Amino acid sequence: MSNIFHLNANQKLSVIELSTLVFSYYILIWVLFPRALNSTPIHIVILFWLAVIVLYTFYFSPIFIHKDTLVSRGLGPKEHLYFRIDNFIDFFKRVSNIFLLSFLLIVLFAWWKDSPFFTEFNWYAFVLKFTFYLFSALLQELLFFSFVFLRIEELVTSNSRYLHRFITVAIFSFIFMLFHLPNIPLMILSYFFAFVMGYYFYTYRNIYVIIPIHAILGTSLYIIYQLPMKIGSCYKIGKGCHFMRNLIPQINDLIGSLW
Repeated sequence: MSNIFHLNANQKLSVIELSTLVFSYYILIWVLFPRALNSTPIHIVILFWLAVIVLYTFYFSPIFIHKDTLVSRGLGPKEHLYFRIDNFIDFFKRVSNIFLLSFLLIVLFAWWKDSPFFTEFNWYAFVLKFTFYLFSALLQELLFFSFVFLRIEELVTSNSRYLHRFITVAIFSFIFMLFHLPNIPLMILSYFFAFVMGYYFYTYRNIYVIIPIHAILGTSLYIIYQLPMKIGSCYKIGKGCHFMRNLIPQINDLIGSLW
């Protein structure tokens, strides 16, 4: 890896951006959010801060500062509405066996622990959760794979392409895992998900394979296996605490008591 004292200007900026992103996450999720539950001004500050992060990481930084190409970000051309379809099948073939095995293991372990899913299955709740997870996965992939992954890739230097890939993916997976603190089971699963997907994303650069896989596995973990998915301060607060549902009341009205 590059000597931290001999980075070029672009690498130094990447360090600042990644550090700021992690720090912002900590402040938003652990410090401000618990206070926002009973404070409208803080509520507004969080939504504004999130909007700034999205604008900077999805648009301003990759386009105007780092000048990342659409391909490097896992996106397609404008004329295809940024969908990348040229290597979709090849990428999916590479990860399909791991994806299917993961899904089957979730179902098997859910059956083993007598999950209520098998006796109280609700199609509407499942489809609604999957729809929300698709949107969540899209945002996560745009943030992590289309931005964080590239910033780490800039920082890692090695004469060996294999070593460069391994170090990049390992660091990326660790950061992805940190964003799921303090839910230990979810952190472990998140690390392996990020590592596998990051390993192949390094070559195939297509977030549109990762998004549905992320959504299906996440929905299955929650609805079928019924793994607690809360992270950050909500993990500590417990019942009644949901980030998006608490920040955007309309979402809570739509979901109701489905989960």
